[in-house]
Amino acid sequence: MRKLSRMLLAVGAGVAVAAALAACGGSSSPSTAPATATSSQQRFVAALTQFSGCMRRHGIPVPDPNSQGVISGSQQLQQQYQDTPEGQAALRACRGYLQAAVPQRTAAQTQEYRHAQLLFARCMRAHGIQLADPNASGDLSVSGIDKGSPQFQTAARACAYLRQGARQIEIGG
Repeated sequence: MRKLSRMLLAVGAGVAVAAALAACGGSSSPSTAPATATSSQQRFVAALTQFSGCMRRHGIPVPDPNSQGVISGSQQLQQQYQDTPEGQAALRACRGYLQAAVPQRTAAQTQEYRHAQLLFARCMRAHGIQLADPNASGDLSVSGIDKGSPQFQTAARACAYLRQGARQIEIGG
């Protein structure tokens, strides 16, 4: 479910990316910039709406996004369905819709992201949490780790600054 976590986080971050693209417009002509921005935002919201519907069909009660592409309650859903077989199955079935909405990392961004995640894993280990190095895509596995424990929470707070860099890379920033 960490991929669902990453993707739901990316959805929230994707709103910022879509807003940035909308602000840029993609054209120097004032008459075409708003149309480009609007269609980009509409495609983003449409892809998230399809993702939400797919997740609901697979038993995860994800509401449709608002007109800005924000899915309310995504943090609570992440916590409730994280590491559940139902959540994993729904994500596998619906991943394509979400990938259409969220920009994918380039090879260089993936390398930077993996490096940032590696630094985070090392920091967590330095604080007593046995977190393995990230895989080739930069994903971390937290299976078998009690994320609610005081020790984990303390380590996560101490290492949070390293995650910010990873999140910026994750969304193409």
